[in-house]
Amino acid sequence: MTVCKKLRVACKEKMAVCQNRTLKQFVSEKIPDNMVKDNKIVSWDAMADFLKEVIRTKGVKCRHCVIALPADTSFIRRVTMPLMTEQQLKVNLPYEFHNYISQDMDKYIYDYTVISRTDKEMELLAVAAARDFVDKYVEMCRRALLKLVLIARILSRSGTFCAAMSRSMD
Repeated sequence: MTVCKKLRVACKEKMAVCQNRTLKQFVSEKIPDNMVKDNKIVSWDAMADFLKEVIRTKGVKCRHCVIALPADTSFIRRVTMPLMTEQQLKVNLPYEFHNYISQDMDKYIYDYTVISRTDKEMELLAVAAARDFVDKYVEMCRRALLKLVLIARILSRSGTFCAAMSRSMD
């Protein structure tokens, strides 16, 4: 599968088109003034239109897309839990964020990546992101005619990210 990776860095939109883990095309375009303020998108519709135009003018054929969320827009925790099914995790995972999210836990999307597993427990990298914020990215990609296949979370200012929001896109 070919995947376009999109990452906003220093007021530039960067897109990498990869196929079979090989870089096929790289695009970097300056984001117009007033579209992003304090590293946050101000106009989601305008950003979608900008993405669509960059994709058109740069000849990007790929429509599968990966978004990297800024670190300050979500919570991430490394947790150890008893071994359980995916359905049980859906119920229990939100409670692992009770120190950060005290009310309206249903307003967040939760996901995880299994780090290790034994017969009795599993270690997870768990992520929680505000549902309305994620929905804005989903809608922006839809409007830009992109198919969002993964939302990753940037772990640090250096740009390292984890891909723990994948099941949310199904």
